[in-house]
Amino acid sequence: MDLGEQMTADDGTQGLDLLPYKDAYPWADLAALELNQRMAAAEAARRAAMVHRWNAIGLSKATGQYTVLRNLHFAGENRMTQTEIGRRMNVTSSNVTRLIDGLEQDGLVRRTADAADRRVTYVELTDEGRTVAERIVPAVVQFAMDVAQEFSPEELQTLLGLLARLEKRADSMAEPSAD
Repeated sequence: MDLGEQMTADDGTQGLDLLPYKDAYPWADLAALELNQRMAAAEAARRAAMVHRWNAIGLSKATGQYTVLRNLHFAGENRMTQTEIGRRMNVTSSNVTRLIDGLEQDGLVRRTADAADRRVTYVELTDEGRTVAERIVPAVVQFAMDVAQEFSPEELQTLLGLLARLEKRADSMAEPSAD
């Protein structure tokens, strides 16, 4: 493949500038670099499109706040402990606290102490939070379907399998080695 200044994508659009990599690291697999950069670009485009969609329907929650709302929306009685929210989101307790603080200030959630164990704090949707969740969760479902409509069912299954392999490989690289 002739790299030129930029690679040309299959759809004819200009791709990513990989020439500096070819010059600096002749041993580098440029396809692997392009894959990594395109995944990052696709995720950035997906997030921007989702925020645009949310804004278009009058919602402006950040992705992390949406994830809290979604978890509470599907939880029994629309409530969970802060610890469980953090586990499901795979984030630190300080991150969960910050997200919940913002949602609480917006009147979408409230914190309540467990009557039997005051060390346990529940987070639950308020009536307004339930209303927002009932709008935003289906909007995200529709958004996911809109993004996926670009692919045939077969292509989608292939892509899902490839992404699962990438995720598994990346997860294994994040684990401490047994050395």
